[in-house]
Amino acid sequence: MRCAVPAAFPRRTSPRQQMKDPTMSERWQYKVEEVRLGMLGSIKPAAIEERLQALGLQGWELVNAVHASPVGPTLLFLKRRA
Repeated sequence: MRCAVPAAFPRRTSPRQQMKDPTMSERWQYKVEEVRLGMLGSIKPAAIEERLQALGLQGWELVNAVHASPVGPTLLFLKRRA
């Protein structure tokens, strides 16, 4: 007996199915940008926004940002279609 899979849990597609479906075979480029702290340990949002605007004009999309430690840099994870 088979039960229906709820919409919240879509079925996984095999690599063969992905090759048949052109929407599943997109290629992506990934980039990690490092935002360093200022001299007094501060981050300037305007500088980050300016950098993101420049990257956006090149086709990059921000996927995630991680600030792992109080003294370390913030990492910006970006992607764009290859």
